[in-house]
Amino acid sequence: MREASRSFGTTSAGSGALTVEERDTLLREPIVASLSTITPDGYPYVVHVWTEWDGESVWLLLRAKAAFVGHIRERSKVAILVARSDAAQTRVLVLGEAEVVDGPGPLVPVERLHRYALSMAERYRGAAGVQYIAESLAWPRVLVRVRPIRFIGWGDIDWHPRYRE
Repeated sequence: MREASRSFGTTSAGSGALTVEERDTLLREPIVASLSTITPDGYPYVVHVWTEWDGESVWLLLRAKAAFVGHIRERSKVAILVARSDAAQTRVLVLGEAEVVDGPGPLVPVERLHRYALSMAERYRGAAGVQYIAESLAWPRVLVRVRPIRFIGWGDIDWHPRYRE
């Protein structure tokens, strides 16, 4: 992985910055994330998505014909925001390069598509998610890998000192 992890040092008392461990924990939680792509005419386009973090990349399983999949194919730069609605408003913004790595196609026979679909569905929705995947195996999807370039995270509602002056 590129220098992505260096954007997070260890937190000092009250700094609000996330450690690498805190960031990774947050990225593995079943929080519906916001994916931002860039339209052909240069506007931001934001949608909610399920994600899978493997410690190096963020994985997305998307509808093959969604407009934002086309945006990713045209312009690979994306942002993904994962934010808890806790008192500290803990959040991490992943800035990265996205690429379609599998699909378009149904979940079966593409083993990697199916594996990510089951993992995400179970984590986000439990048994109902697994049932959803079973009912939608033939629907065309793509698997997208987002390679982080930079992380920006915060775990404290207080302002960073640089904003106070």
